[in-house]
Amino acid sequence: MYSLLFVACAPAFGQVSVLDPSFKVGPGANRAVNGMVVQADGRILVGGEFTSIGGCSNSFLARLNPDGSADKSFNPAGQTDGAVLCLLEQPDRKVLVGGSFSRLLGHDQLALARLLEDGSLDPTFDAGATFTTNTTFFALALQDDGQVLVGYTGVGDLISRVVRVDTNGTLDPTFVCTNQIYGYIITLFPQPDGSVLFGGSIYAVDSVSRQTLFRLMPDGELDRTFDIGLESSSVFSLVRQPSGHILAGGLLKRTGGSNGVPLLRLNADLQWDESFKPDVFSQAVGSAGPSISTLLLQPDGKIVAGGDFFGVGGYWRRHIVRFTPEGHVDGCFDPGIGLGGFEIGPVRALARQPDARVLIGGVFQGVDTAYGQSNLARLLPQSDCDQIRVYLKGGDQTFAAATFPPGGPNYLEVSADLTNWQTIQTDTSPYIYDAWFSMADAPQAFFRARQER
Repeated sequence: MYSLLFVACAPAFGQVSVLDPSFKVGPGANRAVNGMVVQADGRILVGGEFTSIGGCSNSFLARLNPDGSADKSFNPAGQTDGAVLCLLEQPDRKVLVGGSFSRLLGHDQLALARLLEDGSLDPTFDAGATFTTNTTFFALALQDDGQVLVGYTGVGDLISRVVRVDTNGTLDPTFVCTNQIYGYIITLFPQPDGSVLFGGSIYAVDSVSRQTLFRLMPDGELDRTFDIGLESSSVFSLVRQPSGHILAGGLLKRTGGSNGVPLLRLNADLQWDESFKPDVFSQAVGSAGPSISTLLLQPDGKIVAGGDFFGVGGYWRRHIVRFTPEGHVDGCFDPGIGLGGFEIGPVRALARQPDARVLIGGVFQGVDTAYGQSNLARLLPQSDCDQIRVYLKGGDQTFAAATFPPGGPNYLEVSADLTNWQTIQTDTSPYIYDAWFSMADAPQAFFRARQER
């Protein structure tokens, strides 16, 4: 198998991956994107820690047009004064907003609010009497009856709580909210029987010292009999497959196990599904181990996962991958070089548009060859399958690179005449690169990647 590129001091060039170049978000967001909601009219609500997005000044909460350009009529600068950490759309298309703000869209609103479909503040939802100052909301979930589960902590406080509020934002007094949770709640997951799974970076609840995944009874009491058997772990995302299985993404280590894994699956009875054996991950440089920070379940059953990893199942999948329902890498969803930067858990949010394109938000420095687009991007539904791809970049960070499907050995070669080829890198890795050649010394060259099978 071969792939070939020609370069003449090009600033950046690469073969087409799933990166969507039509997404007109410009430089992206200048700081983290934590949540996204695609509205019925195609516009996109984006929450995070940014103060500019799409080249426009806009703090913490923004709205993009369907093409990715900034909606300049929404939330002018200064109207929201703190980070938005989570967004959740209700079935009636209203959107819950949680974070660490005290003003939202110009209104005094303490860290939890709801927006109407047009993006304005919903005056019928008021949680001001429930929560005090110095409160930060990390997780939101919606029960079938419309009540809202909230995971929050005090600023500078490692004690978190889960409470339930009614549809108007008032506290539900029938739900126990006195459990002291040591750590941070990242995900809340209501169960069909009314109980609630919750996870995050948690090491104990009240006097129960267990790791990261706990269960509340329908009335909010801690289920002290629930012990899923994890150690030195964090659970960041939970999603339910149509089969009733629950996928758990995070930094996960089974008790007594030798290695941690990013993805496990629970049966409907909340016991580990031993038959689920996803493709093996390789960890990112300098990380504690490969981890998944967020999961998105597509209507066709495929699973998009973002997190802290470089390779999966022999493919180069830097921080973003799509699986079949059985946990095997989809070779037709190729992010090319992948997401830039070395942040832990660089993908914090995933959202799917009706046309099957996937929005990704987080803390990353570009995707594939969009080096100047940070923290926000859009991916196409599919790329060519199992391709060898060559990438070139000039300027102050000159390099040539190639990505490969499983197999090998793999070669990156250069030629001045398309006849005589010199190997500049070879490896069994699905990603090889050379950062030492000079385009000034060789202003015209051909680069070829090949794989022997």
